[in-house]
Amino acid sequence: LRAPGDRPQTVRRTYSANTYFCKSHGLSATVPFEEEQYALGLGFSMKQNATRLLIDRINLDREIYIAGIARNVSNITNYNDYGGGASSSSSGTNYPWDDYTAGHSHPIVDVDAAKDLILQSGVAANSLILSAPVYKILRNHPDIIDRFKYTMPGAIGLAELSQVFGVPVTQAAGIVLDKSNNGSWIWGGDAILTYTQAAPTMDDVSVMKTFNWAAAPMTAGGYGVLEFPDPYLDAKTDWMSVDWYWDTKVTAPETAYLFKNTVTVPAFGAIAAPTEG
Repeated sequence: LRAPGDRPQTVRRTYSANTYFCKSHGLSATVPFEEEQYALGLGFSMKQNATRLLIDRINLDREIYIAGIARNVSNITNYNDYGGGASSSSSGTNYPWDDYTAGHSHPIVDVDAAKDLILQSGVAANSLILSAPVYKILRNHPDIIDRFKYTMPGAIGLAELSQVFGVPVTQAAGIVLDKSNNGSWIWGGDAILTYTQAAPTMDDVSVMKTFNWAAAPMTAGGYGVLEFPDPYLDAKTDWMSVDWYWDTKVTAPETAYLFKNTVTVPAFGAIAAPTEG
């Protein structure tokens, strides 16, 4: 409201001057001439398979990196640590989602409250990412089964969870193996509710962004694929090398909510190594 002759109230916009630096993330593999020739005789290429494998591993490494950022409460300051009690929560206290006793846990209510908190940032949450253990618990949670018990006798999946929570639900990647073949869950027992803009712009307030050096040397759009013979030519081997220049940062933490330690994560033992031959 402006009185006659008065100046209107003033608002101001600014922009972030934060910096980023895209580092190269690369892997290489060897393909002996004999293996490529055998594969071509069977109708596929070991070189193509090796390139695809390297790209998949680089993307998996990026997901591990993103999970490490997104699961850190110093980065995502709106959170509830269900394994840490009231002192670890920035917004209320609740029972873990795998605690079904006496009607303790209510994940739908928890997510709705988090959606209201994100809405205060000026955008509405549009993505819920679940780790594999959380997905398993939620599709068997009494509160969620109750929503479908009279209408859908089959198994509850991502589509049904998306209906219940009112946002698209994604199951994050499962496990990663260390050098001793021991598995671990990439996203642990966590879930994260976020806002992400489909087409990034200068006004984008997505919770995180990956910056790509599209003009990196010897790449196409930041991705590089090299093929070259082994320096020892009598090895009869080609090298396949793939790299990607990227940097990921949290750019709008107010547009995310982290549900930490929502379930007890099942332990992994050593997974048997594959047998060659």
